[in-house]
Amino acid sequence: MSTVGIYILLLIVVLLIFISAFFSASETGMMALNRYRLRHLAKLGNVKASRVSKLLQRPDRLLGIILIGNTLCNVLASAIITYLVVTVYPNLNMFVVSLLLTFVLLVFAETAPKTLAAIFPQRIAFFASSILKVLLKIFYPLVVIINAIANALLKCFGVKSVHGKNDAMSAAELRSVVVDAKEKISSSYQQLLIRILELESVTVASILVPRSEIYGIDIQDDWSTIKNQLIGCIHSHIVVFENDVDHIKGMLMMRKVPQLLMKDDVSKHEILNACEAPYFVPESALLNRQLLNFQDQQRSISLVVDEYGDIIGLVTLKDIIEEIVGEFVFSSSDAPSEVKTFKDGSVLVEGRMSLRELNRQMDWQLPLAGSRTLSGLIVEYLEMIPQDGIGCRIAGYPIEVVKVEGNMVQLARVWPELARLDVQEFE
Repeated sequence: MSTVGIYILLLIVVLLIFISAFFSASETGMMALNRYRLRHLAKLGNVKASRVSKLLQRPDRLLGIILIGNTLCNVLASAIITYLVVTVYPNLNMFVVSLLLTFVLLVFAETAPKTLAAIFPQRIAFFASSILKVLLKIFYPLVVIINAIANALLKCFGVKSVHGKNDAMSAAELRSVVVDAKEKISSSYQQLLIRILELESVTVASILVPRSEIYGIDIQDDWSTIKNQLIGCIHSHIVVFENDVDHIKGMLMMRKVPQLLMKDDVSKHEILNACEAPYFVPESALLNRQLLNFQDQQRSISLVVDEYGDIIGLVTLKDIIEEIVGEFVFSSSDAPSEVKTFKDGSVLVEGRMSLRELNRQMDWQLPLAGSRTLSGLIVEYLEMIPQDGIGCRIAGYPIEVVKVEGNMVQLARVWPELARLDVQEFE
C-alpha cells in the first residue's frame, strides 16, 4: 500500500475517533440536561430547547442513534488499525497496538468528551440536537428495529418501556432545589418558598390558638359586661358561646360591633342575629388544604376540633399567612417579645411560645412531634408538672424551669451553646 493510502486510512481513524467523541458527548449532554430548565426554555420559544425536548420524548430512539453511531465509529477505527497492522506493519505486536487503541478511544472518544458534556450539558445538547435529528431521520428504520429487539428483550425480564414519561417533582425534591438555589435567589425569598412547601406537612393543630386563649363572650352575661368585652377586643372575630366554649353559638365579626355599641341595650337575640355560623375544622387538617378551604368558604377563622368533636382551639387565615411570611409585628408595644437573650448565653423563653416559631426564630432543633409549645414539651418529657428550678436536657438543649403557674410552665431558661455537651440532666 502506498504511503498516501496509509495516511488517508490514519486520517480516517482520527476522524472516526472525533465522530465517536461527538456521540459520547451527545449522550452525556442529553442525559445530564436539567429537564425543568429545558421545559422552561421551550415554553419561552427557544427553538433548540424545543428540538431537544422532542428528542428526549423518545429516549430509546435517541440513545439508539447515538449508540449506533458510537459503536460503528469504534468498530471501524479498530478494523482499519487491524488492517494496517496485518498488511503494512506485520512486525508490530497486535496486542500492544490493541491496548494503545483502547487507551486512545477511552481517553479521546469517551472520558474527555463525556466529562466536557457533563460540565456544559446544555451547550453540547443544543449543538448536537440538530445533527442527531437529521441522523435519526436517515437511520430511522435501523433504530426502530434495534429498539424493538431491545424492548422485547427487556420485556422478557418484566421491564416495560415507558415513553414520554413526565416525572413530577415531589415537595421534598422541590424543597431541595430551592435550598440549592440560594446563590440565585435572596435568602428571604428562599425562606418564603420553603415555608410555602412546608404547608403540606403541617397541620392546623401546630399553629392553633389554644382553647384557654380563645377570646369570647358569654351570651348569658348582661349587656354591660358584653359591651366592655367588645370595646376591649383587638380581634377581627369574637367567639360567642353560652356558658362555656363547648356551646358555640356563632362568630361575631367586629365590623358589626359598632352598630351594637350604639344601642343602650342589646338583647341576646340581636347579638345572635349579628353572628355568622361557626366553621369547624379537624385538628389533622393540613395548612395548604385549609388555606384553600378558607378561600372556598370565604372565611378567615375556624374552630378546631379533635377526634371526639371537642373544641381545642381556633385558627385564622392570619395564622396561616404568618407561617409563610413570618409573624406580623407592628410595634414593640403590640407584641412583647417571647424570647429574651442574656450575656451568659442563656435564653429566657415564655412557655406558651410555639415550638415551630421558637425553632425558626432561634435556629434550634427542638422536637416538634407531639407538643406544640415549650411548656407542653417540658411537661411531656418530665411526665409531670414540674416545680420551679427543675432542670432537664431535651434534644441536647439544657432547660431550666424558671416559673410554673396554673399547671403550666410560664418561663424557662435554655442554654443553646451547651446543646452539644454530653450531659443527660442537670439541676
